[in-house]
Amino acid sequence: MSRRYPGPVEVGTPPRAPDKLLDIVKLACIGRGVAGIKMLGRTFRIFDDDGNKRLNFEEFKWGLRDYRIPNDSTTGGMTDTEAKFLFDDIDKDNTGNISFDEFLSKLQPPMSPSRSKLVFAVFKHLASLNTGTRDQTITNSKGIEVQDSMDCITYQDIMVAYDVTQHPKFKSGEWTKKQCLEEFIHTFEPDKTKRDGVIEKEEFILYYEGVSASIDRDVYFDYMMRQAWPHVFKDTSDRWDSKKGAVYNTEEWKNKSSIKF
Repeated sequence: MSRRYPGPVEVGTPPRAPDKLLDIVKLACIGRGVAGIKMLGRTFRIFDDDGNKRLNFEEFKWGLRDYRIPNDSTTGGMTDTEAKFLFDDIDKDNTGNISFDEFLSKLQPPMSPSRSKLVFAVFKHLASLNTGTRDQTITNSKGIEVQDSMDCITYQDIMVAYDVTQHPKFKSGEWTKKQCLEEFIHTFEPDKTKRDGVIEKEEFILYYEGVSASIDRDVYFDYMMRQAWPHVFKDTSDRWDSKKGAVYNTEEWKNKSSIKF
């Protein structure tokens, strides 16, 4: 992989506060849509040269640059000095490396337990499917051949279980089922040059954490998940709306919610 080295560091300018620097990364993610943080996670995984899911400063810095955060002190940029300042602030135990999952979790709030339960249920179901690739060697996001496992899923797994009939563009007739499915799958791997057909558990969770951050009420997130994954959620069990502090059965859930179905 060819890498362009960042330009010279601006000398004499004190670094901005860590929370301000973190905001720069957040804005860069927001600019890439709901999957922005997941995309940053994939970028960091590529630069995690030793595969230990931790980043030293050089890997961290190159991840930021590859994510198009320039080496300058403009509103959307971050100098190398500032990147080191942010890195050291995250590296509380002074080990010289940070967990990139921990870093990514700082960029968005974690899902509530009820939402996490739904997401984990979907991933567990997908990982358990036998799509013909379960015992074959596949290539992960770092280009390393590994045996398919319960820690990753494939495009074939999603194609079996994901329901596109509720997609707005399918309902309007603008897109076919195939187009809707491809659009959803590619949200996990938006860069055409880096698609490998494999989605790791962390990537799947990061994607839904991004979706969750844009949805205010648990009941709406619950509805969205059950509509998208009907093969996973076949029951009509009660739903919990934490904001209302109440449990609704299927009909009450629809009638008492302020959501328009």
